[in-house]
Amino acid sequence: MATQGAIPTQKLRSACDNCHSAKVRCSGERTGCNRCNHGGRACRYSVPNISKASKNRPRRRLTQQRDEGFWHGTDESQQLQPHEQWTPLSILSPGQDGRWSEITRDCSLNTVFPNFAGDFAIEMNPSRSTDMSSSLEKLLDFNILTPATSQVDADVDPHNQESNGSAPNVSNLPGSEEVTDIAIAEWVTLVSDLNQKLSQPITPVDIVLSTNSLLLQTMSTSLQHLPSDGSQMAILLLISISLTQVVGLFERSIHDNGLGSKTGPRLLLGSYEVDIESQRLFQTPIVRRELVRVIEAAKNVKTVLESSTHALDSQMKMYYTLIENVEERGRDLAQFLEQPG
Repeated sequence: MATQGAIPTQKLRSACDNCHSAKVRCSGERTGCNRCNHGGRACRYSVPNISKASKNRPRRRLTQQRDEGFWHGTDESQQLQPHEQWTPLSILSPGQDGRWSEITRDCSLNTVFPNFAGDFAIEMNPSRSTDMSSSLEKLLDFNILTPATSQVDADVDPHNQESNGSAPNVSNLPGSEEVTDIAIAEWVTLVSDLNQKLSQPITPVDIVLSTNSLLLQTMSTSLQHLPSDGSQMAILLLISISLTQVVGLFERSIHDNGLGSKTGPRLLLGSYEVDIESQRLFQTPIVRRELVRVIEAAKNVKTVLESSTHALDSQMKMYYTLIENVEERGRDLAQFLEQPG
């Protein structure tokens, strides 16, 4: 009886599904990469979507050329170069690249930010939330985020790279376009994750605190390495939206669920569980401190906006409206926590 050969195992992708879809570098741990662990996401690795036929076809073609006498010692890497090269997203205007439409679709107000546009924001403070929905609709239009001064020269076609055999000359654009693309993709993913938390009926206070800590850390890094071209307005918009979302998580945690509730996290001292009232007294100053950090972060964004030269006056007014809303809601929550009982 003939024995069957060993079934070849399929090699998994080196980056997890979350990092691969966001086009960011993955640490690659099979037990959970650093980015997924910090963001509280499920870390999975999939098999690359490359068929066996497509992988074997170039080798068969090279073998055939070698057998037929057409092999002249050309380097194999030159034979297999792709016909199309990667074009950085940040050097193109929104109308020139389809990837801008993907970001715009992922960041639409109805899919990524429904809670702020709907009854949620009005329910929290009707006097300040009346005009916020229309303002955010304009903000989330990425066509107004990239001014004409940030577009490439008219005589440079970013899609035509065969004329000189290299990428377009973008030396006049400061910073790395690839880093800008990764930063935008990272913030789009973060805004989407925050929206998923807002769509859940209950978000425990420990999840809100850890989410806020990750958000502020990522925001601090982004503001330190903010690009100096027009793409900075897109990043500032996503930062402003994420601050509004995390304030919404704090509002639900404080008003709806309540601090120290039975459905929230348990506070243990060794094997002893602290009573609910003591938990509330312990959690209140921590939550108030984190809210102060959110308010300070909003002020930092406003400072960056004041020094920016890439936004029109109408854009600045809408950005300020969004940031001031974050500051006022954060102060209201901090004052509410200072009240006794």
